[in-house]
Amino acid sequence: MRRIKMEEWNKSLWSYLLAFSSIIILVVLILGTYLYQFYYRTIYRDFESANLQYLSSAAVQHENSVRMLEDIMSQLSLERADVEFILQEQPEKSFDLKDMLRQFNSVSQFFDRIFFFYHGDRFLYNESTSAELGRFVESGLLLEHMTTEQLKYELLRETAGMSVLPEQKVSGFYTERGGAVLKRAVTYLLPMEPGRTSTGLFLVGEEYYDRLFDSRGERRRTGMIFQGEPVVSRGTDMEETEGYGDKILRAIADGRAEGQTKIRLGQESCLLSWQRGESGLIYYTVQPLSVFQKKIWSGQWGILLVLLLCSVPTSLVFWRLSRSLSVRVKSINELLGAQTGYDLQDMEDGVRALVERRRESSEETLMLRRTRFVSRFVRGSFADREEFLTEAGKVGLLANRAYYAVALMGDPESSSEGEAHDRMLGALAQRAGVDGYGIQLTGSSQSLYAVFGDSVQELRGAMEDLFVIGKNSFEAFVMAVSDFHRDYARASDAYLEADSAYATRLLVDNGRILYYRDVRLGEQPAVLSDSYLQRLRHAIKTGNRMEMKLIVGELCDELRSSGQSLLTFRILCNDIIHMLLAEGVSDPAGFENIYNVFSLSQCLTIGDFHDMLLEICGGLLESAARVKAAAGGQDFVEQALGYMKEHYREPELNMSFLAEQLGVSSVTLAVKFKNAMEISPSDYLAILRMEKAKALLKETKLQVKEVSAAVGYEDTRVFLRRFKKYTGKTPGQFRDEG
Repeated sequence: MRRIKMEEWNKSLWSYLLAFSSIIILVVLILGTYLYQFYYRTIYRDFESANLQYLSSAAVQHENSVRMLEDIMSQLSLERADVEFILQEQPEKSFDLKDMLRQFNSVSQFFDRIFFFYHGDRFLYNESTSAELGRFVESGLLLEHMTTEQLKYELLRETAGMSVLPEQKVSGFYTERGGAVLKRAVTYLLPMEPGRTSTGLFLVGEEYYDRLFDSRGERRRTGMIFQGEPVVSRGTDMEETEGYGDKILRAIADGRAEGQTKIRLGQESCLLSWQRGESGLIYYTVQPLSVFQKKIWSGQWGILLVLLLCSVPTSLVFWRLSRSLSVRVKSINELLGAQTGYDLQDMEDGVRALVERRRESSEETLMLRRTRFVSRFVRGSFADREEFLTEAGKVGLLANRAYYAVALMGDPESSSEGEAHDRMLGALAQRAGVDGYGIQLTGSSQSLYAVFGDSVQELRGAMEDLFVIGKNSFEAFVMAVSDFHRDYARASDAYLEADSAYATRLLVDNGRILYYRDVRLGEQPAVLSDSYLQRLRHAIKTGNRMEMKLIVGELCDELRSSGQSLLTFRILCNDIIHMLLAEGVSDPAGFENIYNVFSLSQCLTIGDFHDMLLEICGGLLESAARVKAAAGGQDFVEQALGYMKEHYREPELNMSFLAEQLGVSSVTLAVKFKNAMEISPSDYLAILRMEKAKALLKETKLQVKEVSAAVGYEDTRVFLRRFKKYTGKTPGQFRDEG
């Protein structure tokens, strides 16, 4: 009797509820431990992030300053004939050189002194005077840790790249200017490219680094390293710890551009963060872990309070859920015809019967899902390999293999496949090392198979099996196979290869498998300037339908003149369509259902591709217009657009200035503009200026410097760099080709 009662109790819902209530206590304890660990990790990540943000801010500011030195040397290089001269032969040029140096020095917030030295002469210049090289190194500028010969060597050095001398005491008559005396400084020496026959010397005083590495209120030390040597550091007294510099250098010697690690300085464990700049300087900051530990201790009592607040509501919720669950279990048992109200075994038996009936219909559903999977795969609809493998697993395909190929097959005179299809799928299932599935293409007598294999040999063997079945089942069976691919993102190319091979069935012996690699013609590499896509994106986002049609026409003319084969042209157009769809539309699935690799295979002329690109761009333009109309703050964005179009010629126009004119913050401007236009205001201004520059180059005879100034760039070098990045050509090349 006791045994019977025990068995009934084990089947009862109440036994599980009692066991679950016991587990709740354990869960609360585990939850408390987890919360503490989570809180610990969160505070530590914030601690690491704060150090990285502080360091990144200082590094960006300093890298911009160093880049300014490079710009100064570049500007001097443009005036090479006027700055590289012999004083005794051309004394008048010294006045112009001093004026240039004076202008550089007057606008600089970075360096305190600037000197220029032409190696072909013996005189060295600053903004007010000149000095003979020997006099300069002996009494004009004296460095605490460098001899006169070493300084002279650095000035005469003609090797590429910047040289940085660590912060040290400086003296000499050139350290005083206007009553102010420079006492300590970091020295930067830059050769003037490309000849490197002149050198610029810049002195950066200690006040600059006091401001840059200011960390008042926090225990932190920040500094810079150049080519394995400390340059400058500021902060708390951790530098006095024995071996401080060596430990820093060893920790960042692994070559990584940035990182964080823990090191021990004296009696304290510290977090070291570093970042390598484009100039070659390495920036680092060190902060004791005790700062982090204080935050942990101050917040742990909050965790205990959270646990107490969670325990009482959890108990009440569990009690209510138990009552509700017991009522539902009793109701389900009654629906299943069970006599007892809370017996879980009766409920399990009833559900099992329902599952068996459902399993019969699941097999048909699986076939449909596999068909959709293969179709999506060939169309290139998966965002990445991870999504592809996830979806393959859902439909039961072992697609995580090294290679894949696409096969097109069928009897052009017959539309039935029936039993042959089942036999082919069975052959794939029986062969080890491969897996795949086949679908019937709508509106044709073709079947498409996507086959995945561990090796090329396995794939070839599987294709031979399918070919034998097809030949035995059809009178005029044709089978074409793409090349063997590894990149799963290029499945559309594989389909187009198979389609291209299938099209040769009337020209070659189709009594064997038509492998694309055997029948393909010589393909020319597809090359297309990125400027077309940039202009096309801009036309779509700004709603310029006429410009959109013009660019599509130019793009097709460019592809036609490049001599591409039909297959290569289809592949290139498929890439263009995917890039345009990636710009974002309100119904991307609808676009992909119309414009995909299957519709591309039906395009036979340049006119077909031209019409398809126009249709897709028109649809994207209408979608962008709907999104733009629905976005908030449109009046504000129209004001910003109007102001940029009216004042783009003004060099001082930047996002801070524009935000001030509109009476908002820079953050508000960026967010509202990006939400409405799907492009940042600074990028829009750059595109506007580049388009105006292109028009001036084609329609006027203005010099490049004049065009640069006319579109808001005072620095011609900056304009040249941005114009080439935007169009892929220099202004001269663009004007000549126009």
